[in-house]
Amino acid sequence: MMATVFWDEKADVYYEMLNKLRHAIQNRRRDHNPSITAFHHSAYQNLPLLFREFLITRPKDINVYNEFGESVLSKACTAGHNDIVLTLIQHGADVNSSNMFTKITPLMTAAYYGHCDIIRILAHNDADAAMKDINSKTALHYAVDGSQNNAVKMLLAEKWSDVNSVDSKGWTPLMRAVLMFTHLEVIKTLVDCDSDLSIKDKNGQDVWQLAHLSNNWKALKILPD
Repeated sequence: MMATVFWDEKADVYYEMLNKLRHAIQNRRRDHNPSITAFHHSAYQNLPLLFREFLITRPKDINVYNEFGESVLSKACTAGHNDIVLTLIQHGADVNSSNMFTKITPLMTAAYYGHCDIIRILAHNDADAAMKDINSKTALHYAVDGSQNNAVKMLLAEKWSDVNSVDSKGWTPLMRAVLMFTHLEVIKTLVDCDSDLSIKDKNGQDVWQLAHLSNNWKALKILPD
């Protein structure tokens, strides 16, 4: 359930903000930041009173996109607001909505920022971990890019992700971890979870060759012979 604790001394501030946001919507403007709608703003900033107002008065806008192509759910996942995420899903937010331009999903976003509770919420509500963005990266690739070892472990332990999925360059999560100098613990996790080290990318290079090319000597010490 969403947190419902409010302080009386803040009530006037909340209502003043609500009126400003209502006025902006009525005039088809954006409040302060032209790239964020009022609904997105309330979810991202975790403003319960404003957020509830939009759920009640504008329920059809729950899956709207801002000018960056992001959904309201995606903004909540970015900020890591568990209660907001769960409430949006309960009110019909599309867990597999992807960014209009990048095709990044809420699960990818949560994975990149390491919000494991949100990853679990999304997965238990049928989020598809196999979906790919415009570069064919999955949620696991995003967890690797963010050096989020706990997220990597969760996605693999729950068998939500394929450890050997490849992106548009033919890179597996392990290859990306090596090339991006991801935390060594992430590389260890991927190796321990049976990453296929024989896979070659679109240039015919395997993970050892990529480690040499990128001068990632620490990764080479971890990779099995």
